[in-house]
Amino acid sequence: MTLSSIFILLLLEVPILDNSKELKVSVETELSIFSRDLETRLGDISSQLVRLSELLSKNIEFERLTGDPQALGEVLENEFDPLIAAMDRTKSSSVFLVLDFMDRPGQQDSDNYRAGVCFRDSNPDLYMSEVPKQFLRGAPTSAYGDNFMMLEDWELDFDVKDRAYFHSPLDDYNKTPLSGDPLPMSGYSYWGFESIVSQTEKSTILCSIPVTAGSDRKATGVCGFETDLSLLMENYLPEADGYKQIFCKIFDMGGNGVTVKEGTALNTYTLEDGKIYLGQHKNIKLNQGNSVLSSPQLTMAILIPKEEIDSHNLWIRGRLVLFITVLVSIGIFISLFISKKYLHPVMLEIGQLHELIAKKDEMDKLLTPGEIEIALLLIEGKMRSEISRGLRISAGETDRRIESIRNKIDTNGDPNPLETAVAREFKLTPREKEIFRCMLNDMNNTEISGELFISEGTVKNHVHNILLKLKINNRRNLIAWAENYSMQNGIKNE
Repeated sequence: MTLSSIFILLLLEVPILDNSKELKVSVETELSIFSRDLETRLGDISSQLVRLSELLSKNIEFERLTGDPQALGEVLENEFDPLIAAMDRTKSSSVFLVLDFMDRPGQQDSDNYRAGVCFRDSNPDLYMSEVPKQFLRGAPTSAYGDNFMMLEDWELDFDVKDRAYFHSPLDDYNKTPLSGDPLPMSGYSYWGFESIVSQTEKSTILCSIPVTAGSDRKATGVCGFETDLSLLMENYLPEADGYKQIFCKIFDMGGNGVTVKEGTALNTYTLEDGKIYLGQHKNIKLNQGNSVLSSPQLTMAILIPKEEIDSHNLWIRGRLVLFITVLVSIGIFISLFISKKYLHPVMLEIGQLHELIAKKDEMDKLLTPGEIEIALLLIEGKMRSEISRGLRISAGETDRRIESIRNKIDTNGDPNPLETAVAREFKLTPREKEIFRCMLNDMNNTEISGELFISEGTVKNHVHNILLKLKINNRRNLIAWAENYSMQNGIKNE
């Protein structure tokens, strides 16, 4: 029974010991929801960027851009409100407009710098109109005049040297023939892991498209949004039972130093800091339309530290060991109880049967032929069900004959047949039978307590129960009652 229970418990616990498949389902479900939401969010940014480009293209007067630097500054200032409104709508971290012109033509290395403006929102998820926007690029006079906040990383112009967000959409747009059906502006959208402030920054993702002006719709610059990945990931908080350090990460699979090892259920990820995680990832579609520009592989992953998963599995194994220990202990206790209550008396009877069968004459006188058959089968170790089938008798008849054998053996081998007869007729327990014998020997409670190594209180309780079963008022009448019982039943009391 104990082994069967342990086997069943192991069957129940084995799936929990290796819950990677169940965890995979949970992670993949949330990852599917998060990735769709992220694609929708980035798709909305692309759509808003196309609208912003169209609005700026209508507002900017190409003739004024070719004039003096003061006119260029006025053109940029006129677009402050549309840029900030677009940034608020998309909840982006930054918005920028870079024109393919210089406001200081004589500046050294002027080929690498372009005029423009850039704003940053310190917390795009909170709408706080009283907090001024941060001014990252543009003329300082414009910032002071409109009460913008200027930070240490402010610069007058944009350094566009080797910056893909500026050259890639412009170059591809200008290469497109004017004849035929041109691609929509969304077809020239560029996505990249870079920042306006730093080209090597990988914690932001940037999207830009061309801005046109004039009747020939010549590209005059680019506009775009910048999104802080750490702020973006705050919108995606995964959950899994028993795991507190689970988190979501958005990264460039090919450029962030992340290595992935495919697993049967969960993948193993080694991040740039050397730490190991388990989880699943999904690639994010950046360009919703047919863009002619290549984009990085944006990846979203739900990760759990490997050490937390190992710790969780260790706790489950410890719980299993505890359950098995308790189950084994209960099984041992039940086995000892059954052995003491049922098996020991049967073995004692079998020993007495061996002695009885050795004396064939006494066996023939004591047992009937049917009882002898059962006695021989009991000695062979047969169970009650096997005896019933072998002798073709009912289970009730088998039990009746076994009980008859037990009574005859007890009466025949007991040195005091009176005790056995009284115990059987009045259903005395083994302990009550022992105390009944002591009472027949005229022992008081203290003497009985010392004889049987039990407390006097326990002796009193048993004496009370014995008198109730024998229907005797007090123990002083016990000896007389026993003599009368012996005479009535023909028992010679030794």
